[in-house]
Amino acid sequence: MKNIKKIFFVILLMIVLLNVSGCSSTKTNNEIYNKTYDVSINIQEFEELVEAAIEKASPAIISVGAYVGTTFSSRLDSTGSGVIYQGKAILNNGTEIDIEESKTHNDINYYQYNAITNYHVIEGTNIVKAYFGNDKDEVKVDVIKTNKSLDLTILSFKTSFFIKPLEFADSDNVKRGSFVIAIGSPEGYEFHGTATLGIVSYANRYVLEDDGVKRLYMQTDTAINPGNSGGALINLQGEVIGINTMKFVDDEIENMGFAIPSNVVKNFIYSF
Repeated sequence: MKNIKKIFFVILLMIVLLNVSGCSSTKTNNEIYNKTYDVSINIQEFEELVEAAIEKASPAIISVGAYVGTTFSSRLDSTGSGVIYQGKAILNNGTEIDIEESKTHNDINYYQYNAITNYHVIEGTNIVKAYFGNDKDEVKVDVIKTNKSLDLTILSFKTSFFIKPLEFADSDNVKRGSFVIAIGSPEGYEFHGTATLGIVSYANRYVLEDDGVKRLYMQTDTAINPGNSGGALINLQGEVIGINTMKFVDDEIENMGFAIPSNVVKNFIYSF
């Protein structure tokens, strides 16, 4: 009987000590599990962001036609895309003014633009033209600067109409999971201005290429097809974060596209 009393006393003492010492985890658990997190997502606002980015960027995304032959007899050999990043206006008296300033002038003779595309888009061709969609005529393009290793080319051309150039974002700030939009002309002029939505799969991916050199790319799951080469990969602010250049093609591979990061592109453009 004494042993039973001792056991009962020990159990009772343990219960009292646990309550006094605060070892119960009930309060801590309540603080964790009762915490409220705001994870609401407004789909309409997101759609509006995507729509606004596409509307902003699309006019500055051109189709690039690579022709073979002569000026008098040529045929369209292949197509790609390009991104207008710089422009100026030429007045009737020959004065050059900033592209934004031209909005307040009525005496514009023509507009001069620079665009970036892939080297492989124009490789092996002797005639290059730019197409803008909306039933506008093609215009002749001059090739200003190329770098085969980087797969980049600068084009220059004139138009009679205004186009707002796109700005480059800092690709070093791009994160995995960021939403991105690819705009270009997959499969030629017929599908000019096609936009596809995805995410950045990997911001800085080094890819070993056939020439044995590892090159820096931005990997994305955004749909990229033949003809998208040279087009823009933009963020939801309508800024260029990359130039679409290639994708992995295999029966067992899905949605592995690659773009040249905007900082690499800027270094090429401004390294005259």
